[in-house]
Amino acid sequence: KEYIDQLGLNGKKYITLCSSLGGTVLIKALAKDYLQPTAAIMIGPNVEYHITLFAKVVSLLIPKFLVKRGLLPFVKFYLSRVYVDAKNEPEQIIKYMRAVEEADMVKTLPLLRKMRHYQIWTELTQVKTKTLLIGASMDKMHATQDCLKTHELMPNSKYVDLGSNKATHSEPLIDELKKLIEELEKERIA
Repeated sequence: KEYIDQLGLNGKKYITLCSSLGGTVLIKALAKDYLQPTAAIMIGPNVEYHITLFAKVVSLLIPKFLVKRGLLPFVKFYLSRVYVDAKNEPEQIIKYMRAVEEADMVKTLPLLRKMRHYQIWTELTQVKTKTLLIGASMDKMHATQDCLKTHELMPNSKYVDLGSNKATHSEPLIDELKKLIEELEKERIA
C-alpha cells in the first residue's frame, strides 16, 4: 500500500504481480481493500502452508549452534527430493538453495512454526479484483490443487496452468500478461 501511495498509483490503472508468499500478502491486501489494482496476477499463491508436524518439532528441538551445520544440509536435501524436481527444474532448485543459504535460519524457524496452521481460505471470497491465477502442475512446491481451489473461491478469477515453474517466471507468463492486458482493453472499450 505504501508503494502504491509513493508511486502515485491511487486512482490509476495498474496490475499487480506476485508469486508464492507474495500471494498471501496480496490476497490479504485485496480482501481488505487496501489496494485497488485494475487486475492482479498471482503465480502459485500460498493460501495455506503445508508444514509438517515433523518440521515443527525439529525446529523446536534443534540447538541454535546446529542450525547451520545440521539443519541446512537436511533442508537442502529435503527441498531437492520432495518439493523440487531438480532434474527438470534446475533453475528453481538453484534459486531455492540460494534462498536457504542466505536465510537467517535461526530467525526463520519461529516463522515456520507459526505458518504451520496459517491459512486464508475465507478471505478469497472477499477479493473482487479481476485475478489471473497461474499454476504450474509440475511444481510440487506450489500445490496445484490449492491454486485450483483458490480459483473456485475467488469470484473474479481465471486459472491458467503453465506446467513448469520455469514457465511461470519466463516468456509464457509474459504471453498471459499480454492476453490479460488485451482483455482489459476490450472491456474498457466495450
